Formats: sequence, C-alpha cells, structure tokens
Amino acid sequence: MKKITIAFLSCLFLLLFASSVFARGGTYVALRGGGSFLNNADYLGTLDFDTGLDASVAVGYNYIPGRVEIELGSRSNSFSCGATDCQDTALSLMFNTYAEFYDQHIGSMNISTFIGGGLGMSRVALNVFGGDNTDLVFSYQITFGVGHELSDTMTLDIGYRYFATEDPKFQNGTVSIENRGSTLFLGLRLEI
Repeated sequence: MKKITIAFLSCLFLLLFASSVFARGGTYVALRGGGSFLNNADYLGTLDFDTGLDASVAVGYNYIPGRVEIELGSRSNSFSCGATDCQDTALSLMFNTYAEFYDQHIGSMNISTFIGGGLGMSRVALNVFGGDNTDLVFSYQITFGVGHELSDTMTLDIGYRYFATEDPKFQNGTVSIENRGSTLFLGLRLEI
C-alpha cells in the first residue's frame, strides 16, 4: 500500500506543479474501451485468465494544468474452471486526476501526453463457487497515454492503465485472490 500511495502522490505532484502545461478549459465526457489482461491468481492451483474487455464512461473537467474526472468502469475476464468457463468481473467507481501536456507535435499531428492516477471502490464478482460471489473493495489505477485532437471539441486517446483492487474475499472470507492487471485502451473525449 505504501508504493501505491507514493505513486499516487507523485501523480498529484506532477498535476499541481507541471509548469510546461497549456490547458483547455471545460467539461468533457469520455468513452473508453480496450483489452483487459488480468494477472494470473492462485486458487486451488493457478487461475489463468483469458484476455477480456474493459469499458468505461467518465465525466470530467479540464483545468490548469490537467483534468479531474469521475469514471464508471467494467472489466470482465474468463478463465477455465473444469468443463465450463468462469468469469471474474469488476464494476468500479473511480475518482481520477491527470497531468496533461498539450501542444506537442509529431509531424503535422498535434498531440498531448497525459499521466494520472485514480482511487475508488470496486464490486468484484467471481462465479467459480457455483454462483456469483461478490466483495466490495478499495481499488486504484495508474494511467498514461497520448491524445490526438480530432477537432476543437474531440480528442482521441490511446493509453495504458494498470488497475488493481484490494484482494477480494469470497465464501464468507475463507477465500481471497489477487485482482490486478493491465488494459490497453482507445478513448474518445468530447467537450460539452
């Protein structure tokens, strides 16, 4: 938990004290989707998760020198459990903050780069025990990527996210597994 706190405070430091940032102002809506790569977990052997889906919607605000947002996300990964496929899903509500560096150029493309972190809660469900078992746990994420302005009000994002939760507990607290992994995503931000 100490490493998480240091990483999150580092992101806040970048956000508050980055001097080379030019910010756009205003409210935006963001849609993101991509592949979810959940780390293997140990439970009666190794749970080997398949590539899954990560999708989210966020409402945020751009300000100097970054942006803040509230994000609702869903992640789902299958794994083999005997003759059937089982699911690990997480529904999360996150508060995210970003430092964003605008007006960088690659050829004729005007891009921005961003780095950020988020804290929140997730409802994790694991249906390996003959039914859905759920736990509400603390979650955090670290994100970085690039944005490309498609118009004055629309930005295409490409990024990487590391997402993790406190280990959820199932079966009345007798079973605990790790729940963490990576996402590669595409996103669209629309200023409103």
